[in-house]
Amino acid sequence: MAKTKKKVIINTAQILETAKLFEILGHDLRLKIILLIQEKQEANVTEIYTSLNLLQSVTSRHLAVLRKGNLVKYRKEKEMVFYSLNEKLFKQINKAIIEVKE
Repeated sequence: MAKTKKKVIINTAQILETAKLFEILGHDLRLKIILLIQEKQEANVTEIYTSLNLLQSVTSRHLAVLRKGNLVKYRKEKEMVFYSLNEKLFKQINKAIIEVKE
């Protein structure tokens, strides 16, 4: 019996959104920041830049890109800002990667 091919539906908006996420994730410092936050579950800016040996301004700039891309969430506690991963978005990314592999 012949295998049936899956019909591929191309959603241009979804492709553009996914490409933007990969563009954001394509920078080594942003990946390091994401991995650090993932390991700690939550980290403040000082923890991030001291752990990765970065300047505070560089760290803040990359965190702003990650926030704008909705990859990280933040909460303020007095003057401290704590970052955590947007787990829902990372689950969607993981699901999309698995679907592409199949």
